[in-house]
Amino acid sequence: GLGDVYKRQESGTARARLSTTPAENYPTFDGPGKDAKRCVVRANDLSWAISKVLYAVSKEDRHPAHKGLCFSHNGDDTLEICALDGYRMAISRIDCTADGNFKFVLPAATAKAIDTLCLDGSVSIERDRKKAVFSDNNFEVKSRLIAEPFLDYSKIVAQKSGGTRIVLDRKELLGVLGRVKLARSADAKEKSTLVMDLEPGGTGRASMRSTIAQMNEEFSFNGKLDERLRIGFNLEFLSEALKSMEGDEVSAWVVGPLSPVKLIEPQYEALVLPVKVKEEACCLLYT
Repeated sequence: GLGDVYKRQESGTARARLSTTPAENYPTFDGPGKDAKRCVVRANDLSWAISKVLYAVSKEDRHPAHKGLCFSHNGDDTLEICALDGYRMAISRIDCTADGNFKFVLPAATAKAIDTLCLDGSVSIERDRKKAVFSDNNFEVKSRLIAEPFLDYSKIVAQKSGGTRIVLDRKELLGVLGRVKLARSADAKEKSTLVMDLEPGGTGRASMRSTIAQMNEEFSFNGKLDERLRIGFNLEFLSEALKSMEGDEVSAWVVGPLSPVKLIEPQYEALVLPVKVKEEACCLLYT
């Protein structure tokens, strides 16, 4: 029988020796000072808001502030959390109770730790100009803040320059992008641009070309365009923005070939900056 096939295995004694630091030598980290302000949010909301924007944190050292998440509160009961890297931007909004307006930049590593801990119930956020403390009934996370000013992204969000709203099937478009991606060259020096053509009749085409292959695939959308619109994208940036959305359908505002495309859902929006179709990067969100 099967019982004759398997033999019982037993392990022997295992020992490990670790080098440790005496507790009295561990550096202390004081919380915010007497001028600290306080904000309270729901733990589930905070985890949701952080996870939605982390993908857009900058990986470059050129702007240290953009390697963090900007937390801001201005006049209402909404906490806004923003991440950007110059090519894309993500903003999530959650309810909060705060004792005043504020704006601070939290290192992305701290934000990831807060999300990993799965805080419960209500989370208190105390902060001053240099430090912040996130705490619930079980955990307390203390962190230094990034001192460099964050981009004033509110001007970008508030821009109203017309444009057309179209509705995309998110899963369909992600599938299209995943297949078109097969045309991308394995040579990192060869940059392949995703080209999207949107026709007034509600038909779109995604295409990518490299020295090894060319892929073209059609998709559909709802919305009335006055004329054909061609937009170039970094395929990964557009894919990550779509993956961050939750609904089956995504509303997108398109303006022109070099204007940011805004993807919108309740309490969240993502902006992706197009690139020139001739594989030349256009202007950034910051300079």
